[in-house]
Amino acid sequence: MMRKRTLLTVIPLLLLVGAGYGFWRFRTGAKESPYVTVPAQREDVTQVVSSTGTLQAVITVQVGSQVSGTIDKLFVDFNSKVKKDQLVAVIDPEIFQAKVDQARANLDGSRASVVNAAVTSLGGPDALATRMYFDKSPTTAPTYPGAGACF
Repeated sequence: MMRKRTLLTVIPLLLLVGAGYGFWRFRTGAKESPYVTVPAQREDVTQVVSSTGTLQAVITVQVGSQVSGTIDKLFVDFNSKVKKDQLVAVIDPEIFQAKVDQARANLDGSRASVVNAAVTSLGGPDALATRMYFDKSPTTAPTYPGAGACF
């Protein structure tokens, strides 16, 4: 009987404690959610990635030229995509034009040396003028030594 009495006392007491705890815990109402909700809308998504290390290209292409010199005009920027046969840069032509002009001057000098050698072999400029006069005269036969040897 004692056991029954104890159970009748403990069970209502436990129910009363549980009801008190429930009232105390939930008396303030619903707590605010820590999450903020908004209606759905379209916006830009930004993402920041930070990292350290060394970057390496997936494909590396070695580019070279057949001539070297100072770049006069540049038609692309760093890391630009280029297509086959696209002009990338123009090298300053002054150095190459100077070499062409020098070669032409050397050619003219060589031609002058050939003419000078021919005039010298015929006895100098005065003898050459005399010989050319007689060569043009149809009635006079050349009588000087070596006439016609050079021509």
